[in-house]
Amino acid sequence: MRLMSINKLGLISGCILFMLVGCTNYQKMDVTVERQQTRLPIDNVQVASSYAEPGWYWPFAPETNKAVTDKKGEAQLDVAWYERGTFIEIAGVKFELNKEAFKQGAIFQNLNFRARISPALPTVEQLQQGDQ
Repeated sequence: MRLMSINKLGLISGCILFMLVGCTNYQKMDVTVERQQTRLPIDNVQVASSYAEPGWYWPFAPETNKAVTDKKGEAQLDVAWYERGTFIEIAGVKFELNKEAFKQGAIFQNLNFRARISPALPTVEQLQQGDQ
């Protein structure tokens, strides 16, 4: 009986924490990073997603997901949408991700690189599991 009440308490506190943080959606995103001038892919670029609460300094924000681009300049990143602010960091440059960019994708760029982020398409295995 006591174990059951502890599990219920953990579930309730987890739900309350989930509501306080404001995470409403979670998905895999494809990220492609290219050189701005030549449009050639850039490998070994760190890409990260996180959220920032008032008072949190970006690198220490909780729940950071990271990925590194391959030789094609591509990476897949787990991104959670937070109402209070969702951020993408590409090669050390921080960009804010709005709801439209989270749903449909976006292009982030500066003088050195151009990064395309879009929702990941389901794999063949995921489609086959959905049919069963």
